[in-house]
Amino acid sequence: MIVHMTLSYNLYKPCLAAFLLSMLLFSGLVWARAGSDEWYEGPDGYKQAYAQHQKTGDPLLLYFYAPWCGYCRKLDQTLLVNAQVKSFLRSYIKVRVYSEATEAGRQLANKLGVRGFPDMHVWYKNACNGEVSPFRYDARNDTWAMASPSVFIRSIENMCHR
Repeated sequence: MIVHMTLSYNLYKPCLAAFLLSMLLFSGLVWARAGSDEWYEGPDGYKQAYAQHQKTGDPLLLYFYAPWCGYCRKLDQTLLVNAQVKSFLRSYIKVRVYSEATEAGRQLANKLGVRGFPDMHVWYKNACNGEVSPFRYDARNDTWAMASPSVFIRSIENMCHR
């Protein structure tokens, strides 16, 4: 009987550890905090990120995107993976929401006035909140171009003259 209980416990222990680790990873609580390069995802991730923002006062970057959006893909593949931008955004709680995927996502986008993709908002604890554009309009060529990393960072920094 003692051998059976020890064997059962030895089988149970790794399963429990794997379960607890997966719960932490999938909940976003371990990885998506400020000071990290990771992002919360979706409307549920937004709720977690917003609660963390309220609790800690860390600034929140909210990014609405769509997988079919060419500008979003370009933003994800260049500006948001740039070392300078990643370093700057480490102090931010970051959340990405594909608002067309769920009703909750559509409601959140409507509530925040999302008109297209990509759409970025930055919120600070002092209620200085605003929209940030990673793209700039070039009137000479009648086109939109991605902002350089330094221009993108400056636009966030100057939003509230922090």
